[in-house]
Amino acid sequence: MAGGGISPAGATSPVGSRDRKTACYRPIPELRAKLGGILRAGRVITYCSAGAAAARIADVLVKLGHPNVAIYNARLMEWCADRSVALEVGA
Repeated sequence: MAGGGISPAGATSPVGSRDRKTACYRPIPELRAKLGGILRAGRVITYCSAGAAAARIADVLVKLGHPNVAIYNARLMEWCADRSVALEVGA
């Protein structure tokens, strides 16, 4: 599979953690509101197609006090290439 998708236990969150004009993180209350349910998860593993967005969101989650955040280093494209793992497309 060459496209994107989401792991079956995953959730997608187009956060927009940074202000496009200043490139600075958005205010903490705004980030907390955008990430609501994700902050209540027991463990969060962030991933994206290249790694930069995953690292940025992981950083935000840690700044917001989430105690168990990890980054999937292999990138989504590697996950998609492995037909033995689950992936939901169009989620």
